[in-house]
Amino acid sequence: MGDKETFNQMFEELKKIREENKITLEQISQETRIRLIYLKYLEEGNLEKLPRVYDRFIFKTYLSKAGVKDPQKYIEEFDKLRQPERKSTTYFSKRPKIDAVLQEKELISKAQLLKLIYIAVPVLFFILLLYFLIDHYSNSPQLADVPVKELTAQKIVSEFNEAESKKQSALVRESGLNILIKASEKCWISYVKDHKDTSDFTLSPNTSVKIKADSVVEFTIGNPAAIVLQVNNKIFENLAKPGQVISYMKLTADGIQKKRIVIPKKQGTTKNDSV
Repeated sequence: MGDKETFNQMFEELKKIREENKITLEQISQETRIRLIYLKYLEEGNLEKLPRVYDRFIFKTYLSKAGVKDPQKYIEEFDKLRQPERKSTTYFSKRPKIDAVLQEKELISKAQLLKLIYIAVPVLFFILLLYFLIDHYSNSPQLADVPVKELTAQKIVSEFNEAESKKQSALVRESGLNILIKASEKCWISYVKDHKDTSDFTLSPNTSVKIKADSVVEFTIGNPAAIVLQVNNKIFENLAKPGQVISYMKLTADGIQKKRIVIPKKQGTTKNDSV
Protein backbone atom coordinates (compact mmCIF):
# COMPACT_ATOMS: atom_id res chain seq x y z
CA MET A 1 0.00 0.00 0.00
CA GLY A 2 2.63 2.49 -0.96
CA ASP A 3 0.97 4.67 -3.54
CA LYS A 4 -1.92 7.11 -3.12
CA GLU A 5 -4.44 4.97 -5.00
CA THR A 6 -3.82 1.94 -2.77
CA PHE A 7 -3.98 4.21 0.27
CA ASN A 8 -7.47 5.39 -0.75
CA GLN A 9 -8.48 1.76 -1.21
CA MET A 10 -7.41 1.16 2.40
CA PHE A 11 -9.81 3.84 3.64
CA GLU A 12 -12.62 2.44 1.50
CA GLU A 13 -11.97 -0.94 3.12
CA LEU A 14 -12.02 0.63 6.61
CA LYS A 15 -15.27 2.45 5.84
CA LYS A 16 -16.81 -0.84 4.70
CA ILE A 17 -15.69 -2.52 7.97
CA ARG A 18 -17.20 0.32 10.00
CA GLU A 19 -20.51 0.16 8.16
CA GLU A 20 -20.63 -3.64 8.50
CA ASN A 21 -20.21 -3.18 12.25
CA LYS A 22 -23.11 -0.66 12.13
CA ILE A 23 -21.02 2.10 13.66
CA THR A 24 -21.50 5.71 12.53
CA LEU A 25 -18.96 8.52 12.48
CA GLU A 26 -21.30 10.47 14.76
CA GLN A 27 -21.04 7.72 17.39
CA ILE A 28 -17.24 7.74 17.19
CA SER A 29 -17.20 11.54 17.48
CA GLN A 30 -19.45 11.49 20.56
CA GLU A 31 -17.41 8.78 22.31
CA THR A 32 -13.96 10.24 21.57
CA ARG A 33 -14.82 13.99 21.42
CA ILE A 34 -12.97 14.14 18.09
CA ARG A 35 -14.64 16.62 15.73
CA LEU A 36 -16.92 14.93 13.18
CA ILE A 37 -15.41 16.88 10.27
CA TYR A 38 -11.94 15.45 11.08
CA LEU A 39 -13.33 11.90 10.98
CA LYS A 40 -14.91 12.61 7.59
CA TYR A 41 -11.63 14.04 6.25
CA LEU A 42 -9.82 10.93 7.51
CA GLU A 43 -12.22 8.46 5.90
CA GLU A 44 -12.11 10.40 2.61
CA GLY A 45 -8.30 10.27 2.63
CA ASN A 46 -7.95 14.08 2.91
CA LEU A 47 -5.10 13.87 5.41
CA GLU A 48 -3.79 17.31 4.48
CA LYS A 49 -6.91 18.80 6.15
CA LEU A 50 -6.14 17.10 9.50
CA PRO A 51 -4.03 18.76 12.23
CA ARG A 52 -0.58 17.31 11.57
CA VAL A 53 0.14 16.91 15.30
CA TYR A 54 -2.97 14.80 15.95
CA ASP A 55 -3.48 12.89 12.69
CA ARG A 56 -1.95 9.62 13.92
CA PHE A 57 -3.90 9.77 17.19
CA ILE A 58 -7.15 10.40 15.29
CA PHE A 59 -6.42 7.45 12.97
CA LYS A 60 -5.63 5.04 15.86
CA THR A 61 -8.76 6.10 17.73
CA TYR A 62 -10.85 5.66 14.57
CA LEU A 63 -9.52 2.08 14.13
CA SER A 64 -10.31 1.14 17.74
CA LYS A 65 -13.86 2.53 17.62
CA ALA A 66 -14.69 1.25 14.12
CA GLY A 67 -14.23 -2.38 15.19
CA VAL A 68 -11.13 -3.12 13.07
CA LYS A 69 -9.69 -6.53 14.04
CA ASP A 70 -6.09 -5.96 12.90
CA PRO A 71 -5.40 -2.23 13.49
CA GLN A 72 -1.59 -2.57 13.57
CA LYS A 73 -1.47 -3.43 9.86
CA TYR A 74 -3.26 -0.19 8.96
CA ILE A 75 -1.19 1.88 11.41
CA GLU A 76 2.03 0.71 9.73
CA GLU A 77 0.68 1.69 6.32
CA PHE A 78 -0.46 5.05 7.68
CA ASP A 79 3.00 5.76 9.13
CA LYS A 80 4.65 4.74 5.87
CA LEU A 81 2.62 7.30 3.88
CA ARG A 82 2.95 10.14 6.41
CA GLN A 83 6.72 9.73 6.84
CA PRO A 84 8.53 12.51 4.94
CA GLU A 85 10.56 11.44 1.96
CA ARG A 86 14.26 11.46 2.46
CA LYS A 87 16.60 12.61 -0.20
CA SER A 88 19.00 9.85 -1.19
CA THR A 89 22.58 10.61 -2.17
CA THR A 90 25.29 8.26 -3.39
CA TYR A 91 28.88 7.97 -2.28
CA PHE A 92 30.05 9.22 -5.65
CA SER A 93 27.96 12.42 -5.41
CA LYS A 94 29.48 13.21 -2.00
CA ARG A 95 33.07 12.40 -2.94
CA PRO A 96 33.79 15.58 -4.93
CA LYS A 97 32.58 17.70 -2.03
CA ILE A 98 34.85 15.80 0.37
CA ASP A 99 37.82 16.31 -1.91
CA ALA A 100 37.06 20.04 -2.15
CA VAL A 101 36.95 20.34 1.64
CA LEU A 102 40.30 18.56 1.98
CA GLN A 103 41.87 20.91 -0.54
CA GLU A 104 40.58 23.95 1.35
CA LYS A 105 42.00 22.59 4.60
CA GLU A 106 45.42 22.18 3.02
CA LEU A 107 45.39 25.87 1.99
CA ILE A 108 44.82 27.14 5.56
CA SER A 109 48.00 28.68 6.85
CA LYS A 110 49.36 28.35 10.35
CA ALA A 111 48.41 31.95 11.10
CA GLN A 112 44.80 31.25 10.18
CA LEU A 113 44.86 28.09 12.29
CA LEU A 114 46.06 30.08 15.32
CA LYS A 115 43.32 32.63 14.72
CA LEU A 116 40.72 29.88 14.71
CA ILE A 117 42.13 28.54 17.96
CA TYR A 118 41.86 31.96 19.64
CA ILE A 119 38.23 32.14 18.58
CA ALA A 120 37.40 28.55 19.51
CA VAL A 121 38.79 28.68 23.06
CA PRO A 122 36.36 31.37 24.38
CA VAL A 123 33.46 29.65 22.62
CA LEU A 124 34.39 26.32 24.20
CA PHE A 125 34.68 27.97 27.62
CA PHE A 126 31.20 29.50 27.22
CA ILE A 127 29.72 26.13 26.25
CA LEU A 128 31.28 24.46 29.30
CA LEU A 129 29.97 27.22 31.57
CA LEU A 130 26.48 26.89 30.09
CA TYR A 131 26.58 23.12 30.57
CA PHE A 132 27.62 23.57 34.21
CA LEU A 133 24.75 25.98 34.91
CA ILE A 134 22.16 23.69 33.27
CA ASP A 135 23.47 20.66 35.17
CA HIS A 136 23.46 22.61 38.45
CA TYR A 137 19.85 23.79 38.12
CA SER A 138 18.59 20.46 36.81
CA ASN A 139 19.86 18.79 40.01
CA SER A 140 18.37 21.49 42.22
CA PRO A 141 15.94 20.03 44.82
CA GLN A 142 13.52 22.91 44.19
CA LEU A 143 13.11 21.89 40.55
CA ALA A 144 13.00 18.20 41.45
CA ASP A 145 10.00 18.76 43.73
CA VAL A 146 7.94 20.48 41.03
CA PRO A 147 5.23 18.06 39.83
CA VAL A 148 5.10 17.36 36.11
CA LYS A 149 1.73 17.82 34.48
CA GLU A 150 0.80 14.74 32.46
CA LEU A 151 -1.21 15.32 29.30
CA THR A 152 -3.08 12.49 27.64
CA ALA A 153 -3.69 12.50 23.90
CA GLN A 154 -7.45 12.83 24.42
CA LYS A 155 -6.93 15.83 26.71
CA ILE A 156 -4.75 17.48 24.06
CA VAL A 157 -7.55 17.06 21.50
CA SER A 158 -10.08 18.41 24.01
CA GLU A 159 -7.94 21.50 24.64
CA PHE A 160 -7.49 21.97 20.90
CA ASN A 161 -11.26 21.88 20.30
CA GLU A 162 -11.83 24.27 23.22
CA ALA A 163 -9.32 26.71 21.74
CA GLU A 164 -11.10 26.52 18.37
CA SER A 165 -14.45 27.27 20.07
CA LYS A 166 -12.98 30.26 21.90
CA LYS A 167 -11.53 31.53 18.63
CA GLN A 168 -14.93 31.33 16.94
CA SER A 169 -16.58 33.11 19.90
CA ALA A 170 -13.98 35.88 19.71
CA LEU A 171 -14.72 36.38 16.01
CA VAL A 172 -18.44 36.65 16.77
CA ARG A 173 -17.83 39.25 19.51
CA GLU A 174 -15.70 41.36 17.17
CA SER A 175 -18.57 41.53 14.67
CA GLY A 176 -20.92 43.02 17.30
CA LEU A 177 -24.44 41.89 18.14
CA ASN A 178 -26.85 40.99 15.30
CA ILE A 179 -30.38 39.96 16.31
CA LEU A 180 -33.17 38.66 14.06
CA ILE A 181 -36.67 38.41 15.60
CA LYS A 182 -39.32 36.29 13.82
CA ALA A 183 -42.97 36.29 14.96
CA SER A 184 -45.55 33.62 14.13
CA GLU A 185 -48.31 35.56 15.92
CA LYS A 186 -48.94 39.16 16.88
CA CYS A 187 -46.65 40.35 19.69
CA TRP A 188 -45.25 43.61 21.07
CA ILE A 189 -41.61 44.35 21.82
CA SER A 190 -39.75 47.08 23.69
CA TYR A 191 -35.95 47.21 23.88
CA VAL A 192 -32.97 49.33 24.99
CA LYS A 193 -29.85 49.04 22.78
CA ASP A 194 -26.38 49.54 24.33
CA HIS A 195 -27.99 51.25 27.39
CA LYS A 196 -29.00 54.33 25.38
CA ASP A 197 -31.26 53.77 22.35
CA THR A 198 -34.88 52.83 23.20
CA SER A 199 -37.58 51.59 20.83
CA ASP A 200 -40.92 49.72 20.94
CA PHE A 201 -43.14 48.26 18.25
CA THR A 202 -45.68 45.55 17.40
CA LEU A 203 -44.89 42.60 15.10
CA SER A 204 -47.64 41.18 12.93
CA PRO A 205 -47.90 37.41 12.29
CA ASN A 206 -45.21 35.96 10.01
CA THR A 207 -43.05 39.10 10.08
CA SER A 208 -39.52 39.73 11.28
CA VAL A 209 -37.22 42.58 12.33
CA LYS A 210 -33.43 42.98 12.59
CA ILE A 211 -31.62 44.77 15.43
CA LYS A 212 -27.89 45.57 15.41
CA ALA A 213 -26.01 46.67 18.53
CA ASP A 214 -22.45 46.99 19.77
CA SER A 215 -22.65 44.79 22.87
CA VAL A 216 -26.02 44.41 24.63
CA VAL A 217 -29.80 44.67 24.06
CA GLU A 218 -32.40 44.51 26.87
CA PHE A 219 -35.96 43.43 26.01
CA THR A 220 -39.52 43.41 27.29
CA ILE A 221 -41.70 41.08 25.17
CA GLY A 222 -45.41 40.33 25.10
CA ASN A 223 -46.47 36.93 23.73
CA PRO A 224 -42.85 35.64 23.61
CA ALA A 225 -44.08 32.10 22.91
CA ALA A 226 -44.67 33.20 19.30
CA ILE A 227 -41.10 34.47 18.84
CA VAL A 228 -37.89 32.84 17.56
CA LEU A 229 -34.63 34.71 18.17
CA GLN A 230 -31.46 34.44 16.11
CA VAL A 231 -28.44 35.95 17.89
CA ASN A 232 -25.25 35.91 15.76
CA ASN A 233 -26.36 32.67 14.05
CA LYS A 234 -27.49 31.09 17.35
CA ILE A 235 -31.18 30.10 17.45
CA PHE A 236 -33.28 30.53 20.61
CA GLU A 237 -36.82 29.09 20.63
CA ASN A 238 -39.47 28.43 23.28
CA LEU A 239 -38.65 31.64 25.12
CA ALA A 240 -41.76 31.25 27.27
CA LYS A 241 -45.10 29.42 27.47
CA PRO A 242 -48.30 30.77 25.89
CA GLY A 243 -49.86 33.47 28.02
CA GLN A 244 -46.56 34.43 29.70
CA VAL A 245 -44.70 37.74 29.35
CA ILE A 246 -40.93 38.40 29.43
CA SER A 247 -40.58 41.42 31.68
CA TYR A 248 -36.79 41.53 31.23
CA MET A 249 -34.29 39.73 28.99
CA LYS A 250 -30.63 40.61 28.43
CA LEU A 251 -28.88 39.56 25.20
CA THR A 252 -25.15 39.71 24.36
CA ALA A 253 -23.03 38.12 21.64
CA ASP A 254 -22.85 34.97 23.82
CA GLY A 255 -26.67 34.65 23.87
CA ILE A 256 -29.29 35.10 26.59
CA GLN A 257 -27.58 36.26 29.77
CA LYS A 258 -30.67 36.88 31.91
CA LYS A 259 -34.41 36.32 31.50
CA ARG A 260 -37.35 37.12 33.79
CA ILE A 261 -40.79 35.65 32.97
CA VAL A 262 -44.05 36.98 34.40
CA ILE A 263 -47.27 34.95 34.53
CA PRO A 264 -50.09 37.54 34.40
CA LYS A 265 -52.61 36.03 36.82
CA LYS A 266 -54.43 37.33 39.88
CA GLN A 267 -51.87 35.63 42.07
CA GLY A 268 -49.03 35.80 39.52
CA THR A 269 -45.62 34.34 40.06
CA THR A 270 -42.33 35.40 38.58
CA LYS A 271 -39.74 33.03 37.17
CA ASN A 272 -36.05 34.01 36.74
CA ASP A 273 -33.83 32.20 34.21
CA SER A 274 -30.11 32.94 33.93
CA VAL A 275 -28.31 31.73 30.82
